[in-house]
Amino acid sequence: MKKTSLLSLLFISIVSHAQWNSTVNSPAHFSASANGTVPFSIMQQRFNLPPSGGDNGSLAFAASDGQYSNGIGFLLGGNVASPLVWMYGFDDRNAFTIARKEYNPNPSEALVNGDLNPLMQVRANGYVGIGTTDPKSHLQIGSYSRFTNAMGNTYISRGWYYDGNNRSSTTDPSMIGLQNNGILFFANEGGTANQVYTPSVRMMIKSNGNIGIGTEAPDEKMVLQGGNLKIFSGGPEGSRLIWGGGTNGLQEYRARVGEDGSLEFFPSEGNAVALTLTQDRNIGIGTKNTRGYKLAVAGNMIVEKIKVKTYANWPDYVFDSSYALPSLKEIEAFIGKNKHLPGIPSAKNIREEGLDIADNQAALLQKIEELTLHLISQDKEKSEQRKKIDKQQEEIDQLKKQLTAIMQLIEKSNQQ
Repeated sequence: MKKTSLLSLLFISIVSHAQWNSTVNSPAHFSASANGTVPFSIMQQRFNLPPSGGDNGSLAFAASDGQYSNGIGFLLGGNVASPLVWMYGFDDRNAFTIARKEYNPNPSEALVNGDLNPLMQVRANGYVGIGTTDPKSHLQIGSYSRFTNAMGNTYISRGWYYDGNNRSSTTDPSMIGLQNNGILFFANEGGTANQVYTPSVRMMIKSNGNIGIGTEAPDEKMVLQGGNLKIFSGGPEGSRLIWGGGTNGLQEYRARVGEDGSLEFFPSEGNAVALTLTQDRNIGIGTKNTRGYKLAVAGNMIVEKIKVKTYANWPDYVFDSSYALPSLKEIEAFIGKNKHLPGIPSAKNIREEGLDIADNQAALLQKIEELTLHLISQDKEKSEQRKKIDKQQEEIDQLKKQLTAIMQLIEKSNQQ
């Protein structure tokens, strides 16, 4: 307390540049003036300085009118109070203001009056303002900041500015701006603390809850513009993405990277994989093992249309004159030995290797074309046979007529 009092008195002597003319009252007052300027007084609430025992000691600097409205006190607590610094003022005035006074070599102009520039203010209601004389909350930093970019002027009503040591250059700070439509995070690439010449937006949180990374205008809940999104976990199954919704309770679907590096999608209940995308770009539905196929489906599948495009030789060659059409006897012999048509996979082969739709369609078409050729051949044979039968029938009818005539002649001869 003794050191505090001495420093206070030293401060007063420096400011006033005068010799103290003091009188001691109860409480004690010390009056002083400097070169005819406005006098002020010092009030000692307790005579003991420094205080002794449980007494409280304080100093108060008061205006010359004796109202003590501009007071600053140093109080040493006794048995129940801790040491504190207090400022004396009315409820409708500031508790105290820290201001900067322009330098003036004239000692008479060095007093606390005149050209003062407030730097910080504490209101009677406890609101603190730094860079503003009208704080609206318990802590308000600055009033308005202006940032300029190549697109014009952008006014940010409230903001925080960070210019720490961990940056690439002296003109590369990071800033947070508060706008009417949200919060803006950006970096100053080539500007100063207050003036942004080439701003680079890092993230925007809009008032509607949309978040934009690399953009100021996110039109969805999350928009990533430019760059990549990386989600990493050191676990054996990697990280997971979870999203869900539904009117009858939350229904979730999750995505993760499997141990083999494949991308797996599955519902929230259980670990049964619904969809798999392997590293070799194969897709599995209901299965993780695509067995080397581009699409593997475990279970039934229904579609309205399937179009298979194949570059294999389509079996129109069957109708070529040089094609060796197997005879029905040859086919019969092959069936008797192998129990399936030539060129058609067996049941065992289908079970083991599956059915190639394109190859099977081509093989079936080949058999249909071969069968068509056999039918055409048989139809030709039947046509020839029909002609022969018709001719034979004519001959038979002619013979019948001749026989009838002969029988009639014989009958007449017998009657004579």
